[in-house]
Amino acid sequence: MDKNKALFSQFKKVSKEDWAKKASADLKGEDVYEKYQWNKGNLTILPYYDQSDLADISNLESFGNRLYKNDDPSGDPRAWVNLQRILVQDSSDANIIAIEGLNNGADGIIFDLSTAKNIDLNVLLKDIKPEYCYLSFEKANNTDGLTVINHISSHFQEVDIKGHISIKDIEPNDTLSEVSKYKNLKNFRCINISSTESAPSEQISQTLAQINRQVRSLLLHGFDLASISKSILVSLEVGNDFFIEVAKIRALRNLIFQMFRAYGHIEFQPEDISIKCISTNWNDEKYQPHANMLKGSTAALSSILGGCDLLEVEPELKDNSQSVRIARNVSNVLKEESYLSKTADPVAGSYYLESLTDKIAKESWKLFQKSLENVKMEG
Repeated sequence: MDKNKALFSQFKKVSKEDWAKKASADLKGEDVYEKYQWNKGNLTILPYYDQSDLADISNLESFGNRLYKNDDPSGDPRAWVNLQRILVQDSSDANIIAIEGLNNGADGIIFDLSTAKNIDLNVLLKDIKPEYCYLSFEKANNTDGLTVINHISSHFQEVDIKGHISIKDIEPNDTLSEVSKYKNLKNFRCINISSTESAPSEQISQTLAQINRQVRSLLLHGFDLASISKSILVSLEVGNDFFIEVAKIRALRNLIFQMFRAYGHIEFQPEDISIKCISTNWNDEKYQPHANMLKGSTAALSSILGGCDLLEVEPELKDNSQSVRIARNVSNVLKEESYLSKTADPVAGSYYLESLTDKIAKESWKLFQKSLENVKMEG
């Protein structure tokens, strides 16, 4: 064999038309595209894709491998934070669970403050070193939320804290004005955006609408685009429709990038937005026991391939240490044994996924524009 020849050059190139003819012949004359395409909501999925499907898609070169983390201490080209959620009821008990989680595979902690009372932050954060982990607080009330911001900014002045906080029933400009007082909280995000929709296009559209409202409001209160963009965290629930979930996350990042560029933030890059993917608890009797292990694994895999920055896998039983350990280890297995951290964007260039990402993005953008028109009409 001539080593100078391109690999597989002896094989004839096959077009989509050639494939369709051969497939139809094998199916005794049936139209393969008509019979074997299927619909997922407003999306039409074809049975076959090739390079011609990428011809009309823009931004492919701009987005390929954009998630490379050159400042991650692991040295891997792809990095994400493995989060463990802890419901805080007693500060000491929550601290013990947090330390155990961080010592056994978690990269970060979410302290859920929804039912917390009389929080003692000195106890809650005892022996936790924010310079080595991601530290976040969710579902805090106004008092607790602002107390957290003041505490970490005063106690960790020399630490570049990475994390986020969500405060219930508080205006974003009030939260951002608090955070902006502390220069050392530049990597602490305080505007948490999430969607209540389940269908991919609707989920993205609603997320974009919320981001747009927050940006417009904060601009009117005198904040600049750079500080606004660095303060936004998008939380996205991930289901078990594997390829659609991968494409959904990629489409969302693409559209948020376009939105901030449209606002005039020319320095904004696709990787600047922080996306937290959540695999919610799922059980199906026919897959028991431990059905959630299957769903958590596929949802985590699609989240990582889609480009999440943060990953939370909910355990099957929140009060069961084994279930918590299984959920926490999903991310570690995918990183250490499946080597997903070794490639920045392993799905870049996939004919099917690039096409699916583009379809979801276009449909989501149409819905988003329609929602803007409805707002104008109501105004």
